[in-house]
Amino acid sequence: MNIKTLIFIIFGLIFSANTGAQIHLLHNYDLARSIANKSGRLIVMDFWASWCGPCKVMDEELWNSPEIQKISKNFIGVRIDVEVEKTLVK
Repeated sequence: MNIKTLIFIIFGLIFSANTGAQIHLLHNYDLARSIANKSGRLIVMDFWASWCGPCKVMDEELWNSPEIQKISKNFIGVRIDVEVEKTLVK
């Protein structure tokens, strides 16, 4: 298991409460990068696919958690569809 996968799993386990309110994730990396540069915030990239079971769990549990809601003002979230953005994924 690589370190990135392990970090996502740990992050997901730490913040796994469901509030029903999901943060807004952009779907355009260039826009996210522009906003991040102007605001001085980091980018959190969610590499996602419609067929991915863990991605669906992250949608339901991680992105809806109160902890993520609290810290979401500190980062720009961007969802990258791995089936569409193949060059960016590489």
